[in-house]
Amino acid sequence: MKKVLFAAAIALGVTSASAQEVSPYLQGIGVVVNNDAEYSIENETFTTEPELVVSAYGASAYASAGVDAEEIEVTDATFGIAYDLDLAGVTLTPYFEYLTDGDFENTDMIVGVSTSIKLY
Repeated sequence: MKKVLFAAAIALGVTSASAQEVSPYLQGIGVVVNNDAEYSIENETFTTEPELVVSAYGASAYASAGVDAEEIEVTDATFGIAYDLDLAGVTLTPYFEYLTDGDFENTDMIVGVSTSIKLY
Protein backbone atom coordinates (compact mmCIF):
# COMPACT_ATOMS: atom_id res chain seq x y z
CA MET A 1 0.00 0.00 0.00
CA LYS A 2 2.93 2.34 0.72
CA LYS A 3 4.11 1.93 -2.87
CA VAL A 4 0.68 2.88 -4.20
CA LEU A 5 0.53 6.04 -2.06
CA PHE A 6 4.12 6.97 -2.97
CA ALA A 7 3.43 6.49 -6.69
CA ALA A 8 0.20 8.53 -6.42
CA ALA A 9 2.12 11.36 -4.77
CA ILE A 10 4.70 11.31 -7.56
CA ALA A 11 1.97 11.32 -10.22
CA LEU A 12 0.28 14.29 -8.55
CA GLY A 13 3.57 16.16 -8.34
CA VAL A 14 4.34 15.56 -12.01
CA THR A 15 0.96 16.88 -13.12
CA SER A 16 0.97 20.04 -11.00
CA ALA A 17 2.73 23.11 -12.40
CA SER A 18 2.86 26.79 -11.53
CA ALA A 19 1.63 29.46 -13.93
CA GLN A 20 4.30 31.63 -15.50
CA GLU A 21 4.22 34.66 -17.76
CA VAL A 22 4.80 33.75 -21.42
CA SER A 23 7.47 35.50 -23.46
CA PRO A 24 6.17 37.29 -26.60
CA TYR A 25 8.51 35.09 -28.65
CA LEU A 26 6.67 31.99 -27.45
CA GLN A 27 3.08 33.22 -28.05
CA GLY A 28 2.27 30.60 -30.75
CA ILE A 29 3.95 27.69 -28.96
CA GLY A 30 2.30 25.50 -26.35
CA VAL A 31 3.94 23.00 -24.02
CA VAL A 32 1.73 20.65 -22.02
CA VAL A 33 2.56 17.87 -19.57
CA ASN A 34 -0.18 15.26 -19.15
CA ASN A 35 -0.22 12.27 -16.85
CA ASP A 36 -2.50 9.26 -16.66
CA ALA A 37 -2.24 7.22 -13.45
CA GLU A 38 -4.19 4.04 -12.78
CA TYR A 39 -4.39 1.20 -10.29
CA SER A 40 -5.51 -2.25 -11.44
CA ILE A 41 -7.64 -3.81 -8.71
CA GLU A 42 -7.49 -7.28 -10.26
CA ASN A 43 -3.70 -7.31 -10.85
CA GLU A 44 -2.85 -5.01 -7.92
CA THR A 45 -0.48 -2.94 -10.05
CA PHE A 46 -0.02 0.82 -10.30
CA THR A 47 1.01 2.33 -13.63
CA THR A 48 1.47 5.87 -14.82
CA GLU A 49 1.88 7.33 -18.30
CA PRO A 50 3.45 10.80 -18.42
CA GLU A 51 3.24 12.65 -21.74
CA LEU A 52 4.94 15.77 -23.07
CA VAL A 53 3.22 17.64 -25.93
CA VAL A 54 4.78 20.57 -27.80
CA SER A 55 2.49 22.36 -30.27
CA ALA A 56 2.73 25.33 -32.59
CA TYR A 57 0.24 26.61 -35.16
CA GLY A 58 -1.76 23.38 -35.45
CA ALA A 59 1.24 21.01 -35.51
CA SER A 60 2.24 18.99 -32.48
CA ALA A 61 4.90 16.53 -31.41
CA TYR A 62 4.50 14.30 -28.40
CA ALA A 63 6.26 11.63 -26.39
CA SER A 64 4.84 9.39 -23.70
CA ALA A 65 6.13 6.50 -21.64
CA GLY A 66 4.31 3.73 -19.83
CA VAL A 67 5.90 3.35 -16.39
CA ASP A 68 5.40 0.53 -13.90
CA ALA A 69 5.23 2.72 -10.81
CA GLU A 70 5.98 -0.12 -8.39
CA GLU A 71 9.18 -1.21 -10.15
CA ILE A 72 9.97 2.30 -11.49
CA GLU A 73 10.72 0.98 -14.97
CA VAL A 74 9.62 2.04 -18.46
CA THR A 75 7.36 -0.59 -20.05
CA ASP A 76 6.76 1.16 -23.39
CA ALA A 77 7.16 4.50 -25.14
CA THR A 78 5.32 6.35 -27.90
CA PHE A 79 6.64 9.17 -30.07
CA GLY A 80 4.29 10.97 -32.45
CA ILE A 81 3.55 13.92 -34.67
CA ALA A 82 0.16 15.35 -35.67
CA TYR A 83 -1.44 18.28 -37.45
CA ASP A 84 -4.93 19.75 -36.86
CA LEU A 85 -7.00 20.68 -39.91
CA ASP A 86 -10.07 22.75 -38.93
CA LEU A 87 -12.90 22.51 -41.48
CA ALA A 88 -16.13 24.32 -40.42
CA GLY A 89 -16.59 22.73 -37.00
CA VAL A 90 -14.89 19.45 -37.94
CA THR A 91 -11.27 18.91 -36.97
CA LEU A 92 -9.29 16.23 -38.78
CA THR A 93 -5.97 15.32 -37.22
CA PRO A 94 -3.70 13.09 -39.27
CA TYR A 95 -0.98 11.56 -37.10
CA PHE A 96 2.01 9.24 -37.11
CA GLU A 97 3.15 7.26 -34.05
CA TYR A 98 6.34 5.29 -33.45
CA LEU A 99 5.83 2.69 -30.71
CA THR A 100 8.61 1.03 -28.70
CA ASP A 101 8.97 -1.44 -25.87
CA GLY A 102 10.73 -0.79 -22.56
CA ASP A 103 14.15 -1.08 -24.23
CA PHE A 104 13.11 1.46 -26.90
CA GLU A 105 13.11 -1.23 -29.60
CA ASN A 106 10.57 -0.52 -32.37
CA THR A 107 7.36 -2.53 -31.90
CA ASP A 108 5.02 -0.80 -34.36
CA MET A 109 4.38 2.31 -36.44
CA ILE A 110 0.88 3.73 -36.78
CA VAL A 111 -0.63 6.19 -39.25
CA GLY A 112 -4.13 7.42 -38.52
CA VAL A 113 -6.68 10.21 -38.58
CA SER A 114 -8.56 11.45 -35.54
CA THR A 115 -11.88 13.24 -36.07
CA SER A 116 -13.50 15.77 -33.76
CA ILE A 117 -16.92 17.35 -34.43
CA LYS A 118 -17.98 20.48 -32.53
CA LEU A 119 -21.70 20.15 -31.76
CA TYR A 120 -22.34 23.60 -30.31
